[in-house]
Amino acid sequence: MLVNDNSVKDQPLAILSIQSNVVTGHVGNAAATLPLQRLGFEVWSVDTVTFSNHPAHKTHRGRENPAVDIADLINGIEARGLFSKCTALLSGYLGQAATGHVTLNAVKKIKQKNKRALFLCDPVLGDQGK
Repeated sequence: MLVNDNSVKDQPLAILSIQSNVVTGHVGNAAATLPLQRLGFEVWSVDTVTFSNHPAHKTHRGRENPAVDIADLINGIEARGLFSKCTALLSGYLGQAATGHVTLNAVKKIKQKNKRALFLCDPVLGDQGK
């Protein structure tokens, strides 16, 4: 179980969460952020898609966020020197294959700063028919 046992209360350990987000309902970052915060983690949510609701419903609106934009956000976190306090990278639905490469690059960079950091992969592959 992932627990924040950091003794420095003013600087909580962080989790980089790269997954989907929905406006209504609770999947991806919309489901993961609050429970992780309640466990004492700072959560850096990077949304791979932004949808009105889960696509399994009859209709949904929104878009996939381009991998280049996701990489830019992650590079911004790195530029602030924050990877050393990242205890885990959590990935979920990525939306695009290129986002997989961005995610693996982030894992590599975080592990260079914190060898004990975990990579928690929820292998969401998407729904194509049944």
